Amino acid sequence: MPKVLLGIVGALALAVIGCGSDDDGDENLSLTVVAAAPPQVAANQIVDATVEVTSESGAPRAGVEVSFEVERGGGSLETAVLSGAAEPRVGSATVRSGDDGRATVSWRAGIAPVANRLSASAGAAEAVFDTEVVLAAPLQAEQFGDIPELLRDSGYVVENGNGTESFLVSTEDLAFVSDDALLLGLAVTTSAAEVEGALVAMDPSGDAELLELGGDPLVGVLGIAIDRDGVLWAADPRGDAPGALLRIPESGVVETVITSTGEEDLLAPNYIAIGPDDRVYVSDPCLGIVLRYDPATGAVDDVLHTDVATQGGPNGLAFDASGEYLYFATESIALLCSRPDLPLTDPVAGLFRVPFGDAGFGTVEPIAERRGLFGDGLGFDVEGNLYVIFDTQANFMLEESAVWVMPAGETELVKFLATGDKVYANLAWGRGGFGDETLYIALLAVDAFQLPLRGVERIELGIAGLPLLP
Repeated sequence: MPKVLLGIVGALALAVIGCGSDDDGDENLSLTVVAAAPPQVAANQIVDATVEVTSESGAPRAGVEVSFEVERGGGSLETAVLSGAAEPRVGSATVRSGDDGRATVSWRAGIAPVANRLSASAGAAEAVFDTEVVLAAPLQAEQFGDIPELLRDSGYVVENGNGTESFLVSTEDLAFVSDDALLLGLAVTTSAAEVEGALVAMDPSGDAELLELGGDPLVGVLGIAIDRDGVLWAADPRGDAPGALLRIPESGVVETVITSTGEEDLLAPNYIAIGPDDRVYVSDPCLGIVLRYDPATGAVDDVLHTDVATQGGPNGLAFDASGEYLYFATESIALLCSRPDLPLTDPVAGLFRVPFGDAGFGTVEPIAERRGLFGDGLGFDVEGNLYVIFDTQANFMLEESAVWVMPAGETELVKFLATGDKVYANLAWGRGGFGDETLYIALLAVDAFQLPLRGVERIELGIAGLPLLP
């Protein structure tokens, strides 16, 4: 079994003991872990977590309120065990120690292969339980909404002579623009019909509709992101014309902002991220660049280049919590960008990071190289775990599309979600009615590889995403 599926050796804290006054204020208390979690557990596995409360003399203390709280990993406490409550899972609970001084809760691990932590406290005394989730097999996400039906109703489907249907557009990127609105970009996938790209708005129930927009036309909306002023930015390759960075204010009037870096035309702008500096970062894998556009000056103020032959072209972008590094995934551009000089199946896709500041980009640092043929969306959760999508091929067909996780503080990727019959494109955490601990994934249709699925899937992660606009 691959090492990434075996998980990482988890650290187990047997006891962290503090001192503080008890409820009567007449002596100090200590907490000692009695029944600890194993170093590694399976997703959703339930283990008992027990602490013993003792007085300063070492005698067990009964009737002391011990507070338990899930701190990391998206796990929960089972309230049915605690009090018979109807709500099955909670993040914190208070339990009184018994005559033997012990307090126990049932702790359910999360589903992501990352570090899990449960803390216990009584006054100033504390104890912690640490474990690591490992997966015997990758998990599966569930469908959200019915985008194919919307496309049929909106004229983006044609009937073939043999009774089958062909879709004219595909989903690609997604962005939560409010607590009750998720936007999806639609990119045209054929030149055989006169259709334009579009934006789709979904509500928390999964209902979807096309947005009415004016101004410049959309052709192949790939990346979208919203800034602090409520302006939506979109990357549009535009087919045979130079690619464009588009600005879409709340009025819905589309404006073309740039079609070049200032030195060369854009070929296939793909992904957009708004930086902590309020600049707009855009990847163009065919050019092998990430450009930085400053709305305040109306100009591109720096361009990062990758070696497309050995590193691939940049695609997905994400900033870490420190605001010091930009992480990006790369992809092979041999097929996508018609580069016959590059090997078609060379797995050059990887994960990289680069420091940045007012002076521009620093030196690119590899994190995980040669992970597949295509790398796509990525993002951090609030605990510092990084999720990234990679696709592998076999015999010129999709072998697997998977979401991998790099646990916080680690450098090794662990497989989380995986599929062989659809392509994961980009990912984002919900907000408001969508659930801020739910991970949403856009699907990309690749009709040439008989992978026609479009739309959105989701999985209840139990861990919130890192806010994109801190």
